[in-house]
Amino acid sequence: MRKRDGKSDTFAHGRKLVTSLLSVSHRECIQGAPLQGKHNLEGAARNGLGVVLGGRQGAAGNASPSPLDLFTAPVPLFLRTAGVNLGWPRWEASSLRNAEPLKSLIFKINTMFRLVPTLLASILLFTTDSTSAASSSHASPIEALRLFAKCDASLFNALKENSDLLGTGVEVKKRGKAATIAVENPLAEKGRDQVFSEPVVIDGLRFIAWHDEVSYDFEFGGFLFWGFRAEGSLNAVAKKINGMLSTSEKLVDAGNTWARAEIRGIGDPVDSWRPSNAGTGTVTANGSVERVLFLESGADNQTNVFCTLQGSVTPALLQVLRPDLTNAEYPE
Repeated sequence: MRKRDGKSDTFAHGRKLVTSLLSVSHRECIQGAPLQGKHNLEGAARNGLGVVLGGRQGAAGNASPSPLDLFTAPVPLFLRTAGVNLGWPRWEASSLRNAEPLKSLIFKINTMFRLVPTLLASILLFTTDSTSAASSSHASPIEALRLFAKCDASLFNALKENSDLLGTGVEVKKRGKAATIAVENPLAEKGRDQVFSEPVVIDGLRFIAWHDEVSYDFEFGGFLFWGFRAEGSLNAVAKKINGMLSTSEKLVDAGNTWARAEIRGIGDPVDSWRPSNAGTGTVTANGSVERVLFLESGADNQTNVFCTLQGSVTPALLQVLRPDLTNAEYPE
């Protein structure tokens, strides 16, 4: 919240409102009541937070009740903080019969200012959510690649918010509970690719196609592959991509591939993954799932930039990591 002269704008506006409202109630409450002098509300608040017990000394030295007796402690404390300084008359006991409007007004003011923090928090949350949504829907292609490299639902959720995230040369469609780069059929051998009408250029790399493959083996479990085909040699593409990733996300040179492998066991929390040292070409152990971001050489000086899930893949795991899939692509 913007500060001004050491106080928040909320308190500044509150001071104006309270001063205006109390000036009206003051006239209503003292109508017909004799005035015996004045005292300062701020000073009274310092003496016992505005609660005057047993009255205060009148002009003649006799104790007489003060209208401040009607205040609860939080109200004058707030008024003191807000800097309200009213010339308040000292009342005789007979004037208290006219104080009900003041009690009602103070109760309303107290209630109003108790709601201020809640209102401000709601505004802040709304602004944060709006900013987050705007940031997601206007993410750059390089951010889209970083989302893809997580090998989870991040890219598919971002495409649902902004179908043009990768440019107009990429066909995107809503599918399942998210959106994906469209292919004819990830279960069919000849329906798993989309060649972009225009390459997606990210930090000098040209991505020319998308691959999405889902298959299951009774003995070895699930095999899911999804990702891009990029122009360029394996090592050149790997170095470019590693330059866009954080230290913990970087790929490791494994000879004929670059990879970052993780593994989890059935029964582990869905988001619980640990680094895996399993080499390429090995079968994932029964009862576990591997998640790997990997690069491999393709045809015609191209490099496959793929994510894969392999092993004991379950529908519950796919609902979290691949919300773009339908029931037809879940294991039976």
